[in-house]
Amino acid sequence: MYWSLSLKFSGVPDSSTAFAKALRLWNHARERLQAIETAIVANLMPTGTALFALLIVGEIVSPNVQVGMILTHFGVALVALQ
Repeated sequence: MYWSLSLKFSGVPDSSTAFAKALRLWNHARERLQAIETAIVANLMPTGTALFALLIVGEIVSPNVQVGMILTHFGVALVALQ
């Protein structure tokens, strides 16, 4: 318990702080972007999360997930071009 308090005051973000900052950024983006742009960002979030997990943690991305990511990007591109 004491070390978690010292981490809070040392400037190292914990998960709740990171979540609060991400939620604040998301709300800021929703206020500034149009609905279609917000939908595009929302649809690309799982793909970005999978890629970050691959790069940072070394998570294995299965072939089914890879196909889903490709289809997601195809759908987003289709909507963005309209």
